[in-house]
Amino acid sequence: MGDKRFVVKWWTVAVAGFLLSPVAARPDELSVKVLSIRKIWDKAPHNAFTDLAWFKDRVFCTFREGKGHVSIDGKIRIISSRDGENWQDEYLFVHPDRDLRDPKLSVTPQGKLMLLCGATLCQPDGRRLASQTMVSFSGDGKSWQPLRFVTRPHWWLWRVTWFRGTAYGVAYGGSGSDRKGSRLLASSDGVSYRQVVYPFLAEGWPTEATIRFDDSGVAYCIHRRDGSPNNAYFGRAKPPYTDWTWRPLKLYIGGPNLIRTPGGNWLVAGRRLGSGGPKTVLWALDPEKAELKELYVFPSGGDTSYPGLLFVGENLWISYYSSHEGKSSIYLAKVRVIE
Repeated sequence: MGDKRFVVKWWTVAVAGFLLSPVAARPDELSVKVLSIRKIWDKAPHNAFTDLAWFKDRVFCTFREGKGHVSIDGKIRIISSRDGENWQDEYLFVHPDRDLRDPKLSVTPQGKLMLLCGATLCQPDGRRLASQTMVSFSGDGKSWQPLRFVTRPHWWLWRVTWFRGTAYGVAYGGSGSDRKGSRLLASSDGVSYRQVVYPFLAEGWPTEATIRFDDSGVAYCIHRRDGSPNNAYFGRAKPPYTDWTWRPLKLYIGGPNLIRTPGGNWLVAGRRLGSGGPKTVLWALDPEKAELKELYVFPSGGDTSYPGLLFVGENLWISYYSSHEGKSSIYLAKVRVIE
């Protein structure tokens, strides 16, 4: 009799806990409350292409500095902060004959901060030759290893995401490549990559892509396309990530990023094109319908986008760049996602 009462009580508590547990909102029910938006860097003539990472109890932000959106003098700046208001300059990557651009940050399973960036070979007269991807690692975010190449010429590994000890990322072909689709690559050390799928996305001219994972190991991808048509694609796959289901989205997304909320929903950020000009936008993604709901248009315009996304506590931090105030500068927004 005692055992039976225990079972009944356990079941009662379990049911009560289930009924009282918060239920994740549907993607079309999500909303955001903007807490703050502030400019955090504008020291170079052109500041652009951002990303964020949490490392050693600080938020690290990286971006490109140069004379213009496309120039031969691109450098990679790394800064850090504890509160998002007071920023500390940490490091500057410079290459003698490469335009460094589109930096991305991640933390390796070995506890190193990893920087991935594009590197375009440039001539003194301004001619731009082959682009490749380079990588560096740091144990403290202040001192960094020399940059080294991880892709062959004309292929750009734009971003990687670490999952269960492996870095996954999408490489796409630039000028000089065959441009016959993108490639899904994987690496155990962030330096040597194996090809998982080629072509990964073969529709049109696929370029920048971000892959993320849910707790069960399902992979989600937002993939930009250039050319005509130029609508982005949403992809999904289960391990071993060799069989992807692709569905077209209804709009172009430049500099796409993707993040999962604490409640299990998915958010997308990037550049939207439209009658009002380019804007940096945050959307809620419905993975089942492959639909986006616009949540917020950030103060932005002209040369803009390439957001970094990071949950710090219960708030979402979003870095991006924009020229809506005249000079291309780096901004940080803090928002509360209401689920």
